[in-house]
Amino acid sequence: MQFFVFSHDGKLHLLTNKNNQNRNDEKIHFRPQRGFGRAIER
Repeated sequence: MQFFVFSHDGKLHLLTNKNNQNRNDEKIHFRPQRGFGRAIER
């Protein structure tokens, strides 16, 4: 599965299980209500 999320610096990141699994909890904040769908559409 792939997830589009905004990191702590406000940038959009594509998460993969291999690369960012350990860093999700520390630096990733989900913002589904604001800008989420809009960012994916780009």
